[in-house]
Amino acid sequence: MTRENKKVHVQPGDAKDISDYDAVSLYPSAMARMPGFLIGKPKILEPHMLNRVFLDQQSGYFVHARVTKVGIKRAFPLLTGRKEDGTRLFSNDIEEVYVDKTALEDLIMFQQVEVEVLDGVFFNEGHNPKIGEVMTELFQLRKQKKSEGNPIQEVFKLVMNSAYGFTLMKAPEYDVQIKNRTEADTFIGRNYNAIHSIVEVGTNKTLVKVHKNIDTHYIPLHCGIEVLSWSKRIMNETICLAEDLNIPIYYQDTDSMHLPEKEVPKLEKAFQELYGKELNGKDLGQFHTDFEINGCDNVRSCELIAIGKKCYLDILEGEDTNGNTKQSLHVRMKGVPTDVVKWTAKRLYPKLDEVDGVRELYLQLLDGKEIDFDLTANHTRTCFDSRKDFTVRSRDKFDRRLGFKQPDVLTF
Repeated sequence: MTRENKKVHVQPGDAKDISDYDAVSLYPSAMARMPGFLIGKPKILEPHMLNRVFLDQQSGYFVHARVTKVGIKRAFPLLTGRKEDGTRLFSNDIEEVYVDKTALEDLIMFQQVEVEVLDGVFFNEGHNPKIGEVMTELFQLRKQKKSEGNPIQEVFKLVMNSAYGFTLMKAPEYDVQIKNRTEADTFIGRNYNAIHSIVEVGTNKTLVKVHKNIDTHYIPLHCGIEVLSWSKRIMNETICLAEDLNIPIYYQDTDSMHLPEKEVPKLEKAFQELYGKELNGKDLGQFHTDFEINGCDNVRSCELIAIGKKCYLDILEGEDTNGNTKQSLHVRMKGVPTDVVKWTAKRLYPKLDEVDGVRELYLQLLDGKEIDFDLTANHTRTCFDSRKDFTVRSRDKFDRRLGFKQPDVLTF
């Protein structure tokens, strides 16, 4: 997310080096920090309960509220809603919100928001704290294996993140049954009114796709919502403090932020004074710089071009063991692999080297130009197409056109 949903261009210059301040295992950090998962069933809020005095005494709640005042306008607003096309919008002018206890407390703390609670549910039976213990243990195991160079550390990473992802799984619309021909005829006859589609698979199998009852979906969505809110709190504490210190945040991703490298010590000192804990580090809940160039030290970004969510470019510089300056690229473009970005830049700007070519490509996107990306890179990359009958084929053509229309660009 760029500042105020605008494009950002931080141009190279004296004392303009940029740090990518990255949260350590953000979702596991959230699960380790939160009091646990709510216990019991939700209860409906009665009219006399729609006030902070009652709500603050509960273990947790999920409410629909009307925003009556926003005391602090943020460059990266905490208030969020939906645009007409369904995409998420962060704005200081949201009129109604759906929030849990943690998110509402953060709105009040960091933006001095006042709300009128309209309706919702609450929990008052406490928390099960086991998730925090498990996440802490898994994180330490992963940290140990990572230091040993053991690739199993990636498995621990997936296990920790899936503990969050499972809680927000979308209810499946369909159920898939694979039957042999005889079984399929019987199944279709008994379930004809619920069938979505029938596909022949192989020589003696039939795939029957049927509509699934939504009342058989048992996923703890309220747990996932609270994990997300606690992860936002970890980010809010840091980014809102930076803004209060007049430290510019150029770009914010889910678990990281771009800010001037020279301002990092100032932010870390203020965080220690305010919250009484160390901000910089590689433990749960901490942040660290995340730029790397093989064989180089003092790696930082000397130029940032941010044109949209998860679509930005950092021109990196670092010093090798001989003191020579080396450049590299930190490329992010959602939906387009990095090697395709570099291949497209080489095709469009053959006279430029890789760094300047990719930079020019991003500058064109910054100016609002649409660019076509061939994800097969002229058939040098394999792209697969999975069919309904479980066959997999290579795609001859896979094009994607990207363009970013917002005209405003914040230049630093």
